Amino acid sequence: TDDAEKTLDLDFDVREIEGWLNEYIDLKIHEKAKNTALSAHRCELASTLTMPYPTYRNGQKDTIDLTYESFCSGKDVIWEASPGFGKTITMLLPALKAALGRGKPVFFATAKGGGRQPVLSTIEAIQKYCPELSVIFLSARSELCLHKYGSCRENECSFEKLEPDEFGRFDTPSELDNCKIITRRELRDVGEIENLCPVDLSFLYAERSDIVIGD
Repeated sequence: TDDAEKTLDLDFDVREIEGWLNEYIDLKIHEKAKNTALSAHRCELASTLTMPYPTYRNGQKDTIDLTYESFCSGKDVIWEASPGFGKTITMLLPALKAALGRGKPVFFATAKGGGRQPVLSTIEAIQKYCPELSVIFLSARSELCLHKYGSCRENECSFEKLEPDEFGRFDTPSELDNCKIITRRELRDVGEIENLCPVDLSFLYAERSDIVIGD
């Protein structure tokens, strides 16, 4: 609040600080390399994506092409189709091709209730030809919480929150690392086994997945 000079005597070890800085720089280099590799991996996935069904339904191919062109050009597209047209694959396939081709993930919003099942079935069909595609289905906190009263107060819940170390790294459970479709069941099961908060797990893996699906 004023221009007065102040002097602080700090007791520190130069070598210790240099070691910390070197470790931090190495971490940032590693993170950059990891993000670059993830982007390249997604681009490779985009090249392997294909229509998982043997034939196109009437008008479906043209709609997929139109939707893909709209995503690539940044324009909006809205279309309507009757039941049985295959709306989920007609929207999801071009979205994946456009986003993954840029090294980015896809966020897919579904209707509450039964809106997830058609998406899950479509993804399972796509993964037959693109098995490395990683997917997470987000759920409401109330559906994921393992606390018997649904409380997220730290002093009331025994399930641990995911805490990063001093360099922002997370120690993640190995059970989910190779899981290509993560749903509420997997998050709750691993949360119980590892005594971790499933809500925190869902946020962390959402950052790593190729497709994030939620209501």
